[in-house]
Amino acid sequence: MVSISYALLLICLAKICTCEQIDLDHLTLDIAKKHLQKHDEMLSFVILNRPNYTGTKLCEQLKELCLNDNIDIPVSLDESNKATSQTDSTPFVLRTLQEITDDALNENNPLEAIVWLINVIESMGLTLLANYNLVTAKAIPTILEEKEKFSNHFNKAKTFFNFLLEKFKYYRIDTEPVDKVISIYDEYNRSLKLEENKQEFNKKSKNNFDRFVNRTCLVKMPNREKHVRVVDYLKKLQKQEFEANKEKYEISVQNLFNTFYTYIDHNVKILKDSENTGGLN
Repeated sequence: MVSISYALLLICLAKICTCEQIDLDHLTLDIAKKHLQKHDEMLSFVILNRPNYTGTKLCEQLKELCLNDNIDIPVSLDESNKATSQTDSTPFVLRTLQEITDDALNENNPLEAIVWLINVIESMGLTLLANYNLVTAKAIPTILEEKEKFSNHFNKAKTFFNFLLEKFKYYRIDTEPVDKVISIYDEYNRSLKLEENKQEFNKKSKNNFDRFVNRTCLVKMPNREKHVRVVDYLKKLQKQEFEANKEKYEISVQNLFNTFYTYIDHNVKILKDSENTGGLN
């Protein structure tokens, strides 16, 4: 997840960046509320027990990063500048984003409220990225092995990847996982679709996913059952079965992918804000 200290550190680095980004230098309660209101559909999401980072004093002094599973509790430092443990805390697990950010705003801490929003944006984006990887990997041996079919899938995927890239850039989220996925898909799209190319694609996709898996699933994804249904079907579909009944499966497979694309589109609408921030909508 995104840390407050990391977010503030990026403020310094952003001085040389010309792209439009959220201004963490001059956050006020009103600005934080505006960003939260623009993502109002996210506010009802329940935060699950996944990694995330907070720590107000730590970030203000740009000291070394500290993992702290609690909100609204400044991380105190001992004589060696190591973060001390927290015992008295406001829990975040199974609370809504609305409740958590309200706590932060009531404590006059707009930065922490924004970091919680950024954590959810990052987690949703990376979870969808992982979903795309999994569905593509399962479909390549059968459904997407033809160049034209993969190219169509690739074009839809790249539209989503590019959206996510701009969203992450605006909110100062690490874009490396998205950049890597775009590179992997682009490389495979230009390949001959031979068996070794498929295996290399799946290997690279898995390695990339393994690097950011801990930053996924901070919230339960809306319409997740659609994704699960698609993956279950692809797991059961054998190559010989598909080839023997190709005509029979073509229509159902297309409907299946439409279901997956609908799932992606629904969550993209939630990730988009209501005022075209960064030209994303």
